Amino acid sequence: MRVLITSWAWPTHYYPLVPLAWALRSAGHEVRVAGQPGLANAVTGSGMPFVPVGRDLDMEGAFRRLISTPPPAPGAQGQPAPGQPAPGGARKVPRAIGMFADLADVMAEDTIALARDWRPNLVISDPTALVGALAAKAVDAPLVRFPWGADIMSEVNAMPGMSDVDVEAMAPIAERFGLRDVRPREGLTLDHCPTGMQVAKPAPHRQDIRYLPYNAYNVLPPALPAPTRPRVCVSWGTTIGRLDPTRSLMSQVITRIVNTGVEVVAVVAAHQRGDLLASVPEGVIVAESAPIQHVLAGCSAVISHGGVSTILNGLLHGLPQLAVAPVLPDHRFNSRHLAASGAGRVLTAEEVADGTVVAALQDVLDTPGYRTAAEKLRGQIEEKPLPAEVVPILEQHAS
Repeated sequence: MRVLITSWAWPTHYYPLVPLAWALRSAGHEVRVAGQPGLANAVTGSGMPFVPVGRDLDMEGAFRRLISTPPPAPGAQGQPAPGQPAPGGARKVPRAIGMFADLADVMAEDTIALARDWRPNLVISDPTALVGALAAKAVDAPLVRFPWGADIMSEVNAMPGMSDVDVEAMAPIAERFGLRDVRPREGLTLDHCPTGMQVAKPAPHRQDIRYLPYNAYNVLPPALPAPTRPRVCVSWGTTIGRLDPTRSLMSQVITRIVNTGVEVVAVVAAHQRGDLLASVPEGVIVAESAPIQHVLAGCSAVISHGGVSTILNGLLHGLPQLAVAPVLPDHRFNSRHLAASGAGRVLTAEEVADGTVVAALQDVLDTPGYRTAAEKLRGQIEEKPLPAEVVPILEQHAS
């Protein structure tokens, strides 16, 4: 069968799709990945054929505005709350969904043309790449969503006044191409999130799939020596360094914990080290541009910014975690669900500045319940079928 995968030019949104793309190719299926031109290196670097669609937008600028400018308070200067009627009768669309609709808008013409020419049997989409729903509707192909982590889009749509807000945001774009009733959350949802971290009301039609790490860092570092003290992995991913390095608390966290009886290993991208980790205290091990999944063996805990890749990799090793001052909406969302599962805690920037992070780290290291909860989530990940085992289900779904 022919499978079209849609994503947009933010590589960490594409990476969770890679193991499934490999499984589909290995089963003999044709796979093409459609995305903005800025996604080309990420896709071709993963070994997948790439089709550029639309044009790149300044999403770094859009995200910076999102995190630096709080939304107007409901009622302030006549501003309605998200999901409530705005002037003219239409609902106010949450800013993040508006951003994703803008992405779909610039990708729509080329993606729909590709779908109508190539006629995929199945469309698999990052849930924020709303253009996938347009492509599927254009050729009457089944749509498959692949959320990364807990299903934030389903939770948003379950909020009061927010039902089908994504459908409403996409309607004007769909109408331009003669499409009606485009529903980005319809069809099958692939779920690699452990049950204990998932939202209360996830998408109704779900198929479990195991989380397998992929982050484009494929050169393995030298093996770390066996730890002589509890080893703590500290990572701030790549997104915060890309958007606003001043919001990273990586150096501050390391400075606070390095002399508290733990061994610290810092995972940082080489091109961001100067911004995120300008000075390294004595005794800290730096794993530069290393696949984090290969650093976590031997660790006792993880401290991060709350990115879902770091969280899931930590859970694959059954490690308790601290999510520190999550910045982006999905970071805050997944961190909150991690804490609710009992496998970690969420801290504020103030709790780093006042030293509370030291006591919090000692808490997750010394209290068995955190490790027990993390091991439970690890089991929930490992009991899900591998991508190769899900391919026959997708074949049946496409037929």
